[in-house]
Amino acid sequence: MEMEHIGKYKDAGDMFTRTSMSPETRQVMDSVLDSIYSDILTTVSGGRKKTVEEIRAAIDSGPILAPEALKRGLVDANIYEDQVYGELKNKVGVEGKRVSAKDYLKAMPAVTSGSRIAVVIGQGAIYRGEGQDLNEDGIYSDSFVRTVRQAANDTSIKAAIVRIDSPGGDAIASDDILREVKLLSQKKPTVISMSDVAASGGYYMAMTGDPIIAYPNTLTGSIGVIYGKANVKGLYDKLGITKDILKRGANADIDSDYTPLTDASRKKLRDSMEHIYTGFVTRVASARRQKYEQIDELAQGRVWLGSQAKDNKLVDELGGLDRAIEVVKAKAKIPAGEQVRLVPFPGRKSFFEALMKGSASSLVEAKIARISGQYPLSSVFPAGVMAQLKMLVHGGILRTMPYTIEVR
Repeated sequence: MEMEHIGKYKDAGDMFTRTSMSPETRQVMDSVLDSIYSDILTTVSGGRKKTVEEIRAAIDSGPILAPEALKRGLVDANIYEDQVYGELKNKVGVEGKRVSAKDYLKAMPAVTSGSRIAVVIGQGAIYRGEGQDLNEDGIYSDSFVRTVRQAANDTSIKAAIVRIDSPGGDAIASDDILREVKLLSQKKPTVISMSDVAASGGYYMAMTGDPIIAYPNTLTGSIGVIYGKANVKGLYDKLGITKDILKRGANADIDSDYTPLTDASRKKLRDSMEHIYTGFVTRVASARRQKYEQIDELAQGRVWLGSQAKDNKLVDELGGLDRAIEVVKAKAKIPAGEQVRLVPFPGRKSFFEALMKGSASSLVEAKIARISGQYPLSSVFPAGVMAQLKMLVHGGILRTMPYTIEVR
């Protein structure tokens, strides 16, 4: 693997080039882990009316069995499911009926009046071009730009919430998306709502200058740039396969999987990456109303939790979608007590649209499978690694998270 990165913490390629964690990765991961652990201790101790020291001791002695959990006050009873419903019946005084979440949602009254607020949803890694699959996993720039434009041009929409759950991806694609979200912001009062992850390109697409609301444990920041390609000439040699490359232009084979990067092509590549990194920091500084040097110090590819990002002025508030609705209502001068109707973008596709769509993601997966000799890849690689591999196969300079974090 040939990997280059701008930012000392932007170490997405380490999974391919190192056999151990870098000091920078360890520093950030320890910071993230300490913050999440502290949040767990505070939340559980408050909820169970215990001291932080008691909860810390319980965690250190875990995993613990149900009787021990009861003894420590982590649970209130050790009973079976049918006994729970018996307790509920005694408290409510009537026989209850269990319903699924799906049936419960069907029974909820539909909101048919009030101001309409668009919720533009961007979920998954960011790729260039047009998405083809109904169930595609990712944000495809052409498709997403069209969705944002629909919300902007809908005269019945009074305001918009852009909901982001993305580790980033293609640098050019994220720039196209930011441009369109800025145009949306010029037409409609807009607020950015971050979900589990809004980092790198996912953070970049939030740089409209509008209020940003994140959860305390949202993974965000990661302001940096990487590039990577596989040089599989050695594999080709083992298989008895050769390639003859004809080119015009000294660096025409810069993305070739058969040749290594030369010193000249590597310099050319890093010049491009430096340009993209400078543009990233500049856009963040402008949107967050900070100096370039202040953002550069917080950038370098470092991942921050939402609570840390707020302290560093990378986001404005901590909260979820409910808080985003309150903020955007105030921006749109919608009375606080008025009920609003949330309109998701993109909306549901028709059966005919679903039938006629092909699967771009499956083609990419098949391409990776041919290289790795494994299929289906989802049975071999974790979802986060799959997203990284898919982005590398698409090619180009990337704004993406340096690693995936899974909290169990």
